[in-house]
Amino acid sequence: MEVTVVIVMAQETQLRADFIHFEAKIDRVAAELRQQISEVKQEIMRWVLIVGTALGLFQAGLTVLLKLLP
Repeated sequence: MEVTVVIVMAQETQLRADFIHFEAKIDRVAAELRQQISEVKQEIMRWVLIVGTALGLFQAGLTVLLKLLP
């Protein structure tokens, strides 16, 4: 009976250690994912700015051309 209790306690200790280990891994992966999401957001915003600027220039060009037409 005492041996069983010791084994169960050892298993519980190991499970707690495993949980702490995996929790740290999960935290690291979550931090990496947050960083990657932030980088992707910045890239999307950069492209939105580029496309918006290009569309604005295109519209301005069309406006000038329309004014030049008879």
